[in-house]
Amino acid sequence: MLLASLAIYAGALVFGVNLPTWPVEGSWFLNPLAWQLIYVLGFLLAGEDGIGGFARRHRAISRWLALPVVALGAVAGMTDFYPDLVYFPEPKLFFTFDKTFLSPARLIHSLALTAIFAGSFKIIGQWIPRLPGFLCLLGRNSLNVYCALSLLSLCGQIFRFIYGGHVASDAFIVILGVLLMGFIAWAAEWRERSRAALANKPLSP
Repeated sequence: MLLASLAIYAGALVFGVNLPTWPVEGSWFLNPLAWQLIYVLGFLLAGEDGIGGFARRHRAISRWLALPVVALGAVAGMTDFYPDLVYFPEPKLFFTFDKTFLSPARLIHSLALTAIFAGSFKIIGQWIPRLPGFLCLLGRNSLNVYCALSLLSLCGQIFRFIYGGHVASDAFIVILGVLLMGFIAWAAEWRERSRAALANKPLSP
């Protein structure tokens, strides 16, 4: 699976392939042919064996190696650094900071952030005990949360268009969004528990 995912990712960067949008003509802002690699890596890293097991056994080393990568990314972001593509060969998407195609620099930076924050739930739990449970709730129901919030985000954009983009309106949208994510995840688990309870309920004579 990883080899196939890497092949699709490399093909998208080499040939600049993206998928068209509809009904508005254009292309995907987050190219699914490139971004699918993030999901595949997340799936594999979550496993106990293979890449996931290797990452867990070398977590401390990975964290130290990731620190300078994240620091360089922060410096590049604060200074608006962008490589001059004149000096790079084709395909240039391998050397840009392109978000649409998830260029390697962005992919490596994302993996470095993952390496630094992996296993941080215990530390977070010591300071904010309920936060890890809330994050796990969202993770267990990520598909439901993602689908619902994708639609609700459109409502947020309309609200922001009507009332303007200032600190108060943006804070309201973010806080409401977090609360709605929690409610949707809780409702999804409540529905599953209800179904399980009904399935295990003995039939009346």
